[in-house]
Amino acid sequence: MALRDLFVRRSGGQPAAGGTGPPGELALRERLRSHPESAGMRMRLADALASRGEQPAAAAEYVAAAELFATNDLYEKAAHALDLADRLDPARPDFGERRRKLEQAARTLERRDLQIVRLARRDHAALEPASLTALELRRFWVEIGASPLAADLDDDALALLLETVEVQEWSARTVVVRQEQFLPRCYLVVEGELEALVAGLGAPARSTGRIVPGQVIGAGPLLDGAPWPAELRTSGGPATALRLAGRRLAEHPAAVRLVAALRRHDATAAALGG
Repeated sequence: MALRDLFVRRSGGQPAAGGTGPPGELALRERLRSHPESAGMRMRLADALASRGEQPAAAAEYVAAAELFATNDLYEKAAHALDLADRLDPARPDFGERRRKLEQAARTLERRDLQIVRLARRDHAALEPASLTALELRRFWVEIGASPLAADLDDDALALLLETVEVQEWSARTVVVRQEQFLPRCYLVVEGELEALVAGLGAPARSTGRIVPGQVIGAGPLLDGAPWPAELRTSGGPATALRLAGRRLAEHPAAVRLVAALRRHDATAAALGG
């Protein structure tokens, strides 16, 4: 196979009409204007630049391609693109951090897929029909997987959490719980924001903090059997959370690690300014 043919096959390009190689740099850049999210085109442009000895520019395109591959969960391709960039421009200081983030994202994806398989098997067996489904897990995984709570749990404890929670949705400006109310559940917020408000004796309620996706709220009151120290309501838009009821958690004797993690990552005190 001729070197030209090998390059064309590797880059995915076609010989230009009347030419002897893949589409030129100008043609690739023009196509990228119409398809800026094409990682494959970025790789071909980087190949073209590298073949002309423009190493820093080629490395930058390989890095851009790696980011696009990672956006689509194609972490092996992203790592390969970073390797190519590193060979061309090894002095760049950000490669180590980029690789670390890629490896972490790949591990997170593996965790998600493992939990999806577990939930799908449970769904097929028609167990716990009111709990989180595999489809819902896929929808909310970015917030779940990135939460400090999930990062603190091993796979079995995370599976226990996901098999125990239920999806709770609220419209805008909905009261979730009132101050001093006893509520035997806590929440992991996955969409929207919740606002904490505290009212003093004879004083109007004042906002003390917000709960954002990835944060746990109410674990302390749930585990201690205490009243909620603040009113909790949705902010200007709708919100969604994973609801964990104390009764369901108590049904699992192996929940010690999950309970400890819930307490460690409870944001109730922070929402009250503590």
